Amino acid sequence: MKRSTTLTSVAALLWLASSPSQGSVLLMEHGLNIDGDLTTDTAWPSGVDASLFDIVTGLGRMSVTVSTSGSHLVLAYFDHDIDAETNTFFNELGSVGGVAPGAGQSWEIDEPGFDDPPGDIYDNWLNGALDDSIGFFTPNDVAMALGYDFVLASGEQAVITFFTSTVSGAPGFYLRQRDFDSGAELFFWSSIEIGGQPVPEPGSLALLAMGLLALAVRPAPRPTRQT
Repeated sequence: MKRSTTLTSVAALLWLASSPSQGSVLLMEHGLNIDGDLTTDTAWPSGVDASLFDIVTGLGRMSVTVSTSGSHLVLAYFDHDIDAETNTFFNELGSVGGVAPGAGQSWEIDEPGFDDPPGDIYDNWLNGALDDSIGFFTPNDVAMALGYDFVLASGEQAVITFFTSTVSGAPGFYLRQRDFDSGAELFFWSSIEIGGQPVPEPGSLALLAMGLLALAVRPAPRPTRQT
């Protein structure tokens, strides 16, 4: 049986509604591990944008912004069910596609911990140690995890974005979940962008204060010479 507690991811996903031909998708569990801090509900921490993530289907886009220098880890975990109402949740397979994983990228596909022996994906996500493998190759209950290890220099910022969709739009490496009976599929991929932190523009009050200061220190005009 499934865990009764719904796990939440952190982070950012553009919602793409599934049509009947694409399968009925429900998100059973999800979570985000950000530098060892685990998000397991919908109280998103600072730096996570989940405004384009559908909490029911688990489809869309979710982003995580990290702005402190040093080593970091951001991992997203998802346990989706496809067409479970009509043909159960343990008839699915997982695979990978696209190009090879990028630098610092890790992933895992496995049963989420209820078999005998249980899959280890959930524990590996908790511990920040995805094993870059598929745990089974016969129909089962599929869970997927994906993320990055990276290092930021002073003044740098990273934006990690996670995407899930019933239509593949991945430009590179991706994970895929397929319902063995209906043939419906789910795709999970991610991206990372590292650059300089944006410099905030001065507020209107600050601009006004700067203007007043400039007037205060402006030299007095010379008196007009009388002829």
